[in-house]
Amino acid sequence: MSRIKELEKRLDSKQIQAANLLVANEFAGREEKQTHQEIADECGISRMTLFRYKKNPDFVTYMDAQSELTLASYRSLADAQLMRLISGHGQNNGLPSVKGLELYYKLFSKLVDKSEVLHVEESPKHNTDAIRAEIERFKSRKTDEGETTKDD
Repeated sequence: MSRIKELEKRLDSKQIQAANLLVANEFAGREEKQTHQEIADECGISRMTLFRYKKNPDFVTYMDAQSELTLASYRSLADAQLMRLISGHGQNNGLPSVKGLELYYKLFSKLVDKSEVLHVEESPKHNTDAIRAEIERFKSRKTDEGETTKDD
């Protein structure tokens, strides 16, 4: 069963109507937008009830699913616009858009943003003679203080 149908079973008819109107309102042009009060009136509910609906996880998920469906219906338009950018027809003095080309290749995984971090940890270079001299210096200091070393 589709996700939308499953969600519709958990919502009443007024919630479904309100969700559809809210989604349509978001996609509407500036002149066609409705206020929340107008949407609530069209559904036969109060504005406060509409705001309570928007706190219901099933209502929000249903709105999200409807929004995705509406957006998917614009896919061919977006693809056509991308092809116009790539070909340069009617835009940019007939030159292809570099950003359009970049997007096209990213969509088909032919171009991947990749960054490489190289961490080189240098180990300190030890001079064996200097280390031996330091050990001897500690030994002589202990001996000078009246202590004996294991080597004695």
